[in-house]
This record gives sequence, structure tokens and C-alpha cells, in this order.
Amino acid sequence: MKPQMQKMFRLVQALCLGLTLSLAASCQSLSPEARRAAAERTCLGYGFEPGSPALLRCMQNQN
Repeated sequence: MKPQMQKMFRLVQALCLGLTLSLAASCQSLSPEARRAAAERTCLGYGFEPGSPALLRCMQNQN
């Protein structure tokens, strides 16, 4: 797959995840561990590197 298509695919995945989480949050509250995992998946989907300071900032902004 072309790099540009990979970026678009990741963006679509992140948007779908965000929509899914929004719908789930309206039905029930997530545990802190689940919120952290969801934020991490979302930020990784945006392309942040695992363990990077930028990933941690992104995760903080998700909550």
C-alpha cells in the first residue's frame, strides 16, 4: 500500500475508533484503564511513536 493510503487508512481507523468510543461512553463509563488504552490506540492511530513524549501528550489531550 502507498504511504499516503496508509496515512488515510490510519486516519479512518482513528475516526471510527473515536466514534465507537463516543457511542460506548454514552452508554456506560469506562474504567481508567480502558480510557487509557483507548486513548493510546487513538494516538497510535494518528501515527505517534510508542513510548514517545508526543504520544503521552496526545493521550493526555484525549481525556
